[in-house]
Amino acid sequence: MPGMAARTPGGLTYSKSLFGNRPEIRPRHKTALSDSYSSTMVKRCLIIIDLLNENLDLWDADRADRLVQNTNRLVGVFRRLQLPVIWVRQEFRSDLSDAFLEMRDKRIAVTIQGTRGAQLHAGLDWQPRDATIIKKRYSAFFKTGLDELLAELGIDELVLCGVNRHACIRMAAVDAYQRDFRVVLAEECVGSLRLSA
Repeated sequence: MPGMAARTPGGLTYSKSLFGNRPEIRPRHKTALSDSYSSTMVKRCLIIIDLLNENLDLWDADRADRLVQNTNRLVGVFRRLQLPVIWVRQEFRSDLSDAFLEMRDKRIAVTIQGTRGAQLHAGLDWQPRDATIIKKRYSAFFKTGLDELLAELGIDELVLCGVNRHACIRMAAVDAYQRDFRVVLAEECVGSLRLSA
């Protein structure tokens, strides 16, 4: 989204909200990243989608490393601000019985449960205390526990990153907006295998 970027305290460029202006991102308490506190802040959550081995193995290694490093920087900002980080992984049974129609019809076996391909990239700063959601369709919301988890956490705004921008990121963004969340894309932390997407 050229021309729509704003600098954040963490040093990464965030896109403005997909659906209108986004309030400035500010930490909950005074830190090196903050010069003030706002008790009326919206509560943000970072959602990282499908940064899986099978997806990133298809990328140029330098480009994949850059995406992983940028994502880790953003994760670090959220951790310092004590804001939730949620990882979303796509995985399917080996018989594809839980896969979507095109995968079943064409016998497309990707991100199969228990394989290296379905695991998060080893360079990511995933921690056992982080929530992890398993999804079976493009949207992180479709028949998962994400709605309930976000309600439990009292989240108002989602910062999305991961792959692929034209598919899973887009679907999650639209579904989040339809649920009345503010939606932000982290520019340097979102990508697609298709360079034009």
